[in-house]
Amino acid sequence: MIRQISCVFSLILVSLTANASAKGPIKNWPVGVEREVDEGVYFTLLKSSGGWRLWKIETSSSVECRAVKSAKGNPHPIPIGAGAMFGLGEPFLVVWSYDKKLRYNWYGETFENSYVQFRTVGEKFWKKHSKETEYESGSVIEVNVVGWEYPAVHAGYHEVYGVLDLSGLAQMEDEVAQCEISPPA
Repeated sequence: MIRQISCVFSLILVSLTANASAKGPIKNWPVGVEREVDEGVYFTLLKSSGGWRLWKIETSSSVECRAVKSAKGNPHPIPIGAGAMFGLGEPFLVVWSYDKKLRYNWYGETFENSYVQFRTVGEKFWKKHSKETEYESGSVIEVNVVGWEYPAVHAGYHEVYGVLDLSGLAQMEDEVAQCEISPPA
């Protein structure tokens, strides 16, 4: 039963990805190109540097930027046509700003992650990710993301591991913070 539910979620994700790519090919999204990935939701790739991608997301009511980077060896996450969501390339980190405070969200195979832990490569013990967690630019960390496809009923358990090089994080944090103050045109 859980395997069937997981397959259904995968088909939905593929369908959403196909919907996003209906406006144009996702694979080779050039810097500076804007595409509508969901009704009234426009993504522009502003920058691609050191494994990071900086995205501008624009709707009729807001403009925001999000920096996204996946674990080593994984494809880069792409807009999936479900609002401001990214998919594929799990696990991955999204850095964004809300109310002039940087936020760090980890994503695994599901959108509802109930537990994220990390450690610097070589460390013995894991630390739990929280809203207050700050990451050090240039460090290399291992991350473990646990989630449930249907968290209310604990169905569709997923767990992914990855290694993420946080080189360039400080620059992306600055650009995301600047975007909230003065959104790009």
